[in-house]
Order: sequence, then structure tokens, then C-alpha cells
Amino acid sequence: MFVIESWPDTGKTGPRVVASADTRIVADVLTPFPDIVVWSRKVPETWPDLISQETQPSEPLTLSGPTEQLRTWLRDKDPFPKTLSFLRDDIEQTLSLTAALGAARTLRLTCHPVTTPFTPTLSAGSSPGSSLCAFCLYGKGTLTLFHEDGNQRSKALNPDPHALTFCRSALHTVPQPEFRTLNGSRCFALAIEAFTSETSSSY
Repeated sequence: MFVIESWPDTGKTGPRVVASADTRIVADVLTPFPDIVVWSRKVPETWPDLISQETQPSEPLTLSGPTEQLRTWLRDKDPFPKTLSFLRDDIEQTLSLTAALGAARTLRLTCHPVTTPFTPTLSAGSSPGSSLCAFCLYGKGTLTLFHEDGNQRSKALNPDPHALTFCRSALHTVPQPEFRTLNGSRCFALAIEAFTSETSSSY
């Protein structure tokens, strides 16, 4: 397995990052060493064009609750146009994966169409029981994670579109994601927060 590693310079703070296109990199989330794990997975080549060509509007989603309840809500409500049904399926799978990796009892899901720079409001890192955050950019755009150390804000990394990025809440501060569209093309921001304690459900 080919793995890219990035560690902060001696004497400096910052996240320890590992990244790979190999599925096995996901298991590193369960180890204590990396702070951020990036799975640069390969998705069907048609996804970016299907997302950018869809003209039907999509409403932002913010949902909280147990994994299976969120999966059921997505299946029943089907919030995406039929041409983007693969987004619902992928988000369902990512919910289950994040819940398993974070030993979560509840999850908080944010899925937001991106037309202007978007930074989701995260409760992980400040709420009791938060264990893991997962981020993904769907479509043609950019995701940048910023690390804050005191009053200094620096770029931690730019995962590829459709990569799954897992951030452990053991970090002093969870990196802040910023999603941007590319040349006005349509894209979606996904953030999933995992909690080992029960939180109130909202749909």
C-alpha cells in the first residue's frame, strides 16, 4: 500500500496526516498515530459531470440522530434528484462507515450545495462525546482544511474531490473545512460528526 505521510516540523504544532488511494488506509483511523486520514478513493468518472449538469435545486440538509434513523430518512425522503441518486447511496454508506470508525451512538449530518464559499458549523471537538469528523466534496470544487493554533490559521491540506477525510476529535482543535465551487460549477459539501454519547435527534 502506497501511503503519503505529513508530520508537523519539530517544535511546531499541526495535524499528523496519512493519505492513500488504498481502501486499507481507513483502518488507520483506529490507530492513535495519525490525526487526519485521507482515503483518496476512485469514484465513477461520470459523477462530476452529472453533478455539474443537474439543474434541479437541492435544499441544504442538517440532520441528527442514530445512524439507522438517518439512513431511513434519506431513503424515504430521497432529497436528491433522480440523476444524483448515487449521492444518497454514497452518503448512506459514509454514514455507516463513520459510525463504525467513531463507535458512534449518534451522528450529525450536514449536506450543503455549494455556490459560494461554505464552512459548516461543527459541534465536534466542543461537544461531549465527539469522536470523529468526516468530510467530502462532491463534484468540481475544492475542499481546504485549516488548522488553528492560537491566533494563527494555516492550511493543513487540500483533499481531492470525492476523497473521504477523517479527522479525529482527539485533536486540540478540529480542522475547519472550507468548501468552494470551481468556476461556478455545481458541487456539494458533506460533513458528518460522530458522537459516542446520545444527542437529540432532528430532521
